Amino acid sequence: MAQVTVFRRVVSGWSLGLVLTIGGSMVAQAQPNGGLASSVSSSRLQETPVQPTASESSAPDAAAAVKAPPEVVAALGQPRLQGQKRFRWFAFSVYDIRLWLSPGATPQALYNAPFALELDYARSLKGEAIAQRSIEEMSNLDTISSSEQADWLALMTRAFPDVAAGDRLTGVWRPDGTVQFFFNGKETASVQDARFGRLFFGIWLSEKTSEPTMRAALLGQL
Repeated sequence: MAQVTVFRRVVSGWSLGLVLTIGGSMVAQAQPNGGLASSVSSSRLQETPVQPTASESSAPDAAAAVKAPPEVVAALGQPRLQGQKRFRWFAFSVYDIRLWLSPGATPQALYNAPFALELDYARSLKGEAIAQRSIEEMSNLDTISSSEQADWLALMTRAFPDVAAGDRLTGVWRPDGTVQFFFNGKETASVQDARFGRLFFGIWLSEKTSEPTMRAALLGQL
């Protein structure tokens, strides 16, 4: 019987399942909840951690060439790219993430001015599982009540459709606590809830994030 090795790691709030069948064909499955597809079975499963590659923040010239998407320009006026990172899993690119700030905004007072997080995907992920994993990561930052969890999960399930390579998800924060979500430039959900917004964006930007290297890259600290 072929041995199956399962690689699993939380990726900035979302995780992937990568199933490698030793001695047979390789099946790569992007699964935001880190689970295995029902068609995969083995009596011998071994879970080992996957380590991301080193930080890949772009050089200044490359960063200057990146253009803000239309929804970011509409929200921020003249957005400034504060930081970015390409997340890879071994040889697999997962997504590019960028933090856009409004004119005059600073990372030290991030929530005092509008900003946007843009994620450009290189792999397919299920929207419902993205929402569920986001709730789990948010609960690692602070205690979330059962009513908050239900409301926020419903919100993010509406906000996050299934994504494929080339798709873009954008989240916009406004100082009054409003959060807007966009899929390929089209608004999918909006809510005025500062606590939700701080915990959601905190998945990447909080000091308690599970991905401190990514946070440092986004804030321009690398």
